[in-house]
Amino acid sequence: MSLIHQFPTDTIKNRLPSEYLCNRRNPLLQRTWLVATALLVGSLVSVSAQTTLAKWTFETSVPTTAGPLTPEVGAGSATSNTGATGTGFSNPAGWGSSESWSSNSWNVGEYFQFQASSTSFSGVTVSWQQVGSNTGPKNFRLEYSTDGTSFTIHQSYVVNTSTWNATLTPAADQYTFDLSAITALNNAAAIYFRLTMVNTVPIGATSTFGSTGTGRVDNFTITAAPPAGTPLITVGATLPAFTAFLGTPSVSQSFSVVGADLTASINLGAPLGFEVSSDNVSFSSSASLPSAGGTGYARVATSSVLGPVSGDITLTSTGAVDKSISLTGTVNDPNVLSLSFAPSSIPENSLTAAVGTVSIPLARPADLEVTLVNANPAAATIA
Repeated sequence: MSLIHQFPTDTIKNRLPSEYLCNRRNPLLQRTWLVATALLVGSLVSVSAQTTLAKWTFETSVPTTAGPLTPEVGAGSATSNTGATGTGFSNPAGWGSSESWSSNSWNVGEYFQFQASSTSFSGVTVSWQQVGSNTGPKNFRLEYSTDGTSFTIHQSYVVNTSTWNATLTPAADQYTFDLSAITALNNAAAIYFRLTMVNTVPIGATSTFGSTGTGRVDNFTITAAPPAGTPLITVGATLPAFTAFLGTPSVSQSFSVVGADLTASINLGAPLGFEVSSDNVSFSSSASLPSAGGTGYARVATSSVLGPVSGDITLTSTGAVDKSISLTGTVNDPNVLSLSFAPSSIPENSLTAAVGTVSIPLARPADLEVTLVNANPAAATIA
């Protein structure tokens, strides 16, 4: 079974049940059917814990070429044959992130291609987000191969005009396909997936397809289930950045860990500058969770030094592949209050601060800018 999160009723209505079509004017009934479908497919995919074989977020690769691009998670390679003689690639804002992979000068049959290995794995699923500009290609199809030469069409789909930025995550731009019924993709030395342009119909209804039209992809992910009985650790999403003051621990954040077929507890190891806990009470450089998993907690340690801090929590258990969770944060000085202001926004020779009124005789220079960086009002001074 396949699931595509975007349901353009006029173009894929042959793949929707009659109940959905009859209720397309009733948002409540329509939404109920979509949620039920998502739950059904989700249950099929999660029968066995899924492992990420490869994931391209483009945050590290920062693509401006046709590749090959190394995935940020797992192993594999991404390439493309689009772009004007290889110069049409760029890395604009992604789906709620800073980077994505974009190309212009599309022609029919051109593609984004992603390759990984499914050796010892089965039940492959792929997911990604994709958009384009008004004059870019609208109609695509997902194709797969085990040799990188002969490709089979799995499903056609359409993309929307991009509204992406570093924080926006439109649900309509997500695509997920369950390929577990395709046994040729199981336990294969190499598996390939292409997002291939079908025709020159533009995304914008009133636009004309053109060479400057772009297609953009983000977070292409290939997952699969390991063999039954394989010890496995699965972790949740990356945590948001931490903020702390020097000499004081930050507010803790939680993360989920799931163990499958493990014979020992799951050990958590904190990177330098951080602490971990299994109960959100006692924090140290290490902690453990039951073999079935549970909820772990992390925070910036009291001993952390001033400035940026980062590192990975390591998760280990006997017989399982090690996993990690990336942590980032900033440790600020509680005794320093940095202020900033534009000259035109304040009276000459005066300044009002959020922690009180402070009069500072000064001539207003044309290039002075002040920004409030951090403040602990109980101990802040002006520097």
